Amino acid sequence: MKFPIFVLAKDCGEILQFESLGAMQRELEAIDVENGEYEAWDKTGTPVKLTAGSSRDWLRIVPKSGPSEFARVKELLCAYARREGVEPGISASEDLVSLYKNIIGRIRP
Repeated sequence: MKFPIFVLAKDCGEILQFESLGAMQRELEAIDVENGEYEAWDKTGTPVKLTAGSSRDWLRIVPKSGPSEFARVKELLCAYARREGVEPGISASEDLVSLYKNIIGRIRP
């Protein structure tokens, strides 16, 4: 598993990028993690499972077994951009980090 982690909020389709576990713990809510409100991947598109515990370091990130979902994450990022009213400007070789930065730069110039 390699940071950053991309997290899809299933209820609204927003995708967030987190550079650290601490950043995720500050932004995400334990109850939403417990209720399966998020889907997540690492920077290579490898799916990860988010689980909540009760300690101060309440959030756990566990890689899921199975193939990379790089293409799916890329499409989810493009769909997010379009919902926000911007064209993603995607290139075939673009990595997820660059694509996210490009999209966020267009959404929040």
